[in-house]
Amino acid sequence: MWLRIAKYYKFEYILEPLAIYYTNGSYFKLDKYIISLEKILNKYYQDFCRNPKVLSNMYKYLGILYFIIGDKKKATNLFIKSIDLKLLQIVIFIYFFQ
Repeated sequence: MWLRIAKYYKFEYILEPLAIYYTNGSYFKLDKYIISLEKILNKYYQDFCRNPKVLSNMYKYLGILYFIIGDKKKATNLFIKSIDLKLLQIVIFIYFFQ
């Protein structure tokens, strides 16, 4: 929902929690959560590409989740994608500020 809203409106992030909620760990399935994040990434990939920093962070976060569930190969690939995007940002920064 927030990705669709962000296409048309600007909004700010605040550090103060507006609500507190509790979850029971038995209801949380990490593998289903990863699948849902990948669906979001695939659906809004073009939007994520507009901001390489956000895309890099998404790859890093998914890499951490895959590492937690034990899929180190997938985690490594996602970490490499994240690092590639970070390096691209550094190269662009150096190019423009020389």
